[in-house]
Amino acid sequence: MNLLTAIEQWVDTRTAKQIDIRMDDLARMVRNEVKAQLEDSAAAIALDTNAAVKDYNELEERIDSLEQTIESHDNGIDDLETRVDEVELRVDEVGDRVTNADDHPTHGEVADLVREVINHASISIDL
Repeated sequence: MNLLTAIEQWVDTRTAKQIDIRMDDLARMVRNEVKAQLEDSAAAIALDTNAAVKDYNELEERIDSLEQTIESHDNGIDDLETRVDEVELRVDEVGDRVTNADDHPTHGEVADLVREVINHASISIDL
């Protein structure tokens, strides 16, 4: 082997080592960049997930509030229906009284009857 061939082999070996070192550096940089991007993505997903969970919880609270409002309105409607039934019953009672009042003499008719009885009455005194 001559000197030129030995130098070429040494240069080739040295170049191969440099390429291996550069490839290792490049692979490490790529791994670090991918790792950083994955961590950023995971953090963004965690934030999005937390926001979604918060939104979900807020929606559940709003639904619960609306259900309570509906229940309150239902109770109010039930109360109003009860009051309407009571008023209808009172109206029926008043209607019955008016109907029954037609069968009885009026105050003026009773007064006339009393006067007539008094006018035709005879007083007898037994001693």
